[in-house]
Amino acid sequence: MALVLTITTGRVDPARAEQFQLTFQTQFGRRFDEASYLRQAMLVHLGDSVWQMLTLWDSALAQSHAVDNDVPLTVRIFRDFGVEPEIQLADVSSFLQPRRTVPRPAGEAPTAEPSPGRREEAP
Repeated sequence: MALVLTITTGRVDPARAEQFQLTFQTQFGRRFDEASYLRQAMLVHLGDSVWQMLTLWDSALAQSHAVDNDVPLTVRIFRDFGVEPEIQLADVSSFLQPRRTVPRPAGEAPTAEPSPGRREEAP
C-alpha cells in the first residue's frame, strides 16, 4: 500500500476558527463516506491562528477512483475562509498503529492480540 500524507497549512482569522473547525468536520465526514482511499484526516491548531489539515490516503486506491478533485478539499476549505494555503505532499515510509486489545472480562488485566504469524499455546 502506497500511502501519501497531504499537509495543508494556512492562517485563519481567529473570529472564524470555530466555523473553520466545524466545516472541516462536516466536509471530511462526507468525504470519508465517498472516498474509500482516505485513511485519516486531522485538523491541527499550531497556535498564532495557524492551522494544518493532515490527510493520509492510499494513492494506489485513489488512482482507481474517479475523483472530482481539481482543487483538493483541504485547499477548498481554506479558500472558503479567504486563505490561500500552502500544500505539501509526502510519501509515507512507515505507518504504525497500536495493536488492538482483546476484550476481557471485568477484573482481568488487558492482553494484546497475538501478532500475525505468532501462535499462543494452550497450557
